[in-house]
Amino acid sequence: MGLGDHIEYRGRTWGSSSTLGTHRSCGNPHEYGTKYVRDIRDPEHPYSLERLSALSEDSITLNDKLNRVLITFTPTIQHCSMSTIIGLRLRAKLKECLPLHYKVDTKVSPGSHAVEHSEEDLLKIPRGERTLEGLRLNRRVGVQYLAAWLTGSGYVPLYNLMEDTAPAEIRRVQNWQWIRYEVELDGDGLGVKVNKELFGRVVEEEMERIEKKVGKDKFKKGMYKEACKKFTKQCTASELDDFLTLAVYDHIVAHYPINVSRP
Repeated sequence: MGLGDHIEYRGRTWGSSSTLGTHRSCGNPHEYGTKYVRDIRDPEHPYSLERLSALSEDSITLNDKLNRVLITFTPTIQHCSMSTIIGLRLRAKLKECLPLHYKVDTKVSPGSHAVEHSEEDLLKIPRGERTLEGLRLNRRVGVQYLAAWLTGSGYVPLYNLMEDTAPAEIRRVQNWQWIRYEVELDGDGLGVKVNKELFGRVVEEEMERIEKKVGKDKFKKGMYKEACKKFTKQCTASELDDFLTLAVYDHIVAHYPINVSRP
C-alpha cells in the first residue's frame, strides 16, 4: 500500500501528496514531516531551520512509487560536520512520522557548501606524497636509529631531528605498507611500484650511503649491519610486527645486562 491511499498508521491519517501544501486536511506526510522538522535548530545558531530559510515547504518531496522521501536543505554555515548533523537530524525526525518501509534521504541544496564534495570525498583518507626519496629516507633513518638503539642509545640526532622509537616505528610501518600494497610512487617515478625488489636495491644503496657518512671504522664497530637485517626483515614480513624493538631485545639483554645486587 502506498501513500496514495488514505490509511491509518501510527495513530495518524495518511493521504497522497506530491508537493507540500496539498491535501493538508487529510493529514498527509508532507504536513507532518514539515511540522516535525521545521523546529529543528542549527547547532551553531539559536534559530530554527525554518527561520533561517534553511528549510521550506518545498524542501520535502515524496515519491509514492519508490516509497522514498527526499529532504533538500541549505546549510546555514559552510561547515561539513554541521551540515551532516543537520541532515541526520532531519532524516531521523521525518522517519518518525512515516511508515517503516519508506526511505528518507537528505541532500544539500545546489549552490551551498557541500555541492563540490561527494560522500566519497568526505570519506577519503588524506593522502600524502609518496616518493622514492621518502622510501630512502625511511630506510636510512630507520637503520641508523636501530643501530644506535642496539648500542644502548634510546635517541639519536639525525638530519636535524631527534629520532627516537616513535618516529622510527612510523618509518618502519610506512615502508611495510608501501611494500605490502605495492603503492605507486609519485613525482618522476614513472609508474614505479614499491615491491621487495625495489626495496632491496634501496637497502644496498642506502647502506653504502650510511657507510660513507659515518666512516668505515664507525660503520664496522657499530651495529649497522645487524640493524639493517632486523629492519629489512620487519619491513618485508608478510605480517606487520607489533613493535620495532621487540625483535632485538635479546641483544640488549645479552650485551647490556642490568646490574642486580645479590645478597
